[in-house]
Amino acid sequence: TWESAARSKMSRHPTVAALIDEATSEASPLHNLELHLEICDAVNDAGDGPKEAIKALKKKITGKVPIGQLLKSLSVLEARVKNCPHRPHVQGASQHFIDKFVKQIET
Repeated sequence: TWESAARSKMSRHPTVAALIDEATSEASPLHNLELHLEICDAVNDAGDGPKEAIKALKKKITGKVPIGQLLKSLSVLEARVKNCPHRPHVQGASQHFIDKFVKQIET
């Protein structure tokens, strides 16, 4: 059926969180435009993509992570802002996220 074909197609694609993990890994370059655009596509295609992306980025930005991983997370966030439609920006602009982000920068 078309449902099983759709599920099969989705299972072959990495999740938004997995793509963000890849983009922020030590092995990934700081500005990996191809991967950043793939993340934007995955965010746009998944129903809960914006929420999943912000959850993954929150862990990277507000947690105790090496500076390189923080910079890569900010690079992914920048790519989302520049290349995703309005819907993901609403998630990223929540007051709670901004407050945690500012707190992280201050420490």
